[in-house]
Amino acid sequence: MHQQEELFAPDVVNETRNSRLISAISAITYSPSKRNENAFIQTLIESNLILLSLEAPRPPSGYITRLDEEGFGYYGIDTKISLVQLNSHLKDHNNQATKQLMLPVFTESSYVHKIPGLSDFHGLAMSAIDVLELCIIAKSEILSINPGSKCQLDISRDSVEELVINLRKNGFLPQKESLLVDSHIDF
Repeated sequence: MHQQEELFAPDVVNETRNSRLISAISAITYSPSKRNENAFIQTLIESNLILLSLEAPRPPSGYITRLDEEGFGYYGIDTKISLVQLNSHLKDHNNQATKQLMLPVFTESSYVHKIPGLSDFHGLAMSAIDVLELCIIAKSEILSINPGSKCQLDISRDSVEELVINLRKNGFLPQKESLLVDSHIDF
């Protein structure tokens, strides 16, 4: 019997679609080139991604989360977001097992449902620019877009850091980090 996929709340997470980003991931995966890499980066920074949280974000007492007209939440200082990060078990260049902290993000909710257990978490939509900054602050070694799917792309911490430096230089991100994170789970 086929089990129906449960939808995340709020609707903005369920409605997140990134067909251009999925195409850019395919292009860079199957035909790596500087042109495809630049197209991927441009498409990425214009996109929204889905992150996973252990529970819905909890603003500090007395504060209300503000939603904009598109359904995105704005959280004040001290809002608690229990970010889901995973331990990725990989082999290094000497074929030795190594554990790396991975931040899983998704281009749309259907990719979350492909991995058993992940759809039990709360989905949050966030701009990809903020996700890049979050990846660094959370000390993730890998930013994994659509892990476990045919449309998976893993980006190393070094590459994310280089991209964030360039985004800061060009004014897309503030000069200082604006997020605090302290969370991961073993999966």
